[in-house]
Amino acid sequence: MKKMSMSVGGVTRTMELVEPSIPREDAPLVVALHGRTQNARVMRRFSGGALDALAELIGSPLVYLNGYRRAWNDGRRTLVSAAQKRNMDDVAFVRAVVERFGRPTIAIGYSNGG
Repeated sequence: MKKMSMSVGGVTRTMELVEPSIPREDAPLVVALHGRTQNARVMRRFSGGALDALAELIGSPLVYLNGYRRAWNDGRRTLVSAAQKRNMDDVAFVRAVVERFGRPTIAIGYSNGG
């Protein structure tokens, strides 16, 4: 797994990239979004290797994104996480990742990342 970062809206956002052993140019990017209180590494463990296996099978790069302080700004009315309180633009973050890889994308998430 390779750590990566990018600036989005003046904030450094991070992710972890898993590359397939035999990449396919026509394979989509797979983006994984963790639940609240988790991060990219926990999401990877939580999936039990299933997402890594899927990406390997179809030859796709897989990126596990890190939410801001372990959460996503999911648009709830009640502001409970730092991401919500800071009004983090997580849509812009996901868009920037998709644009960086420049390929069709499959997004997978659960709980706060779903």
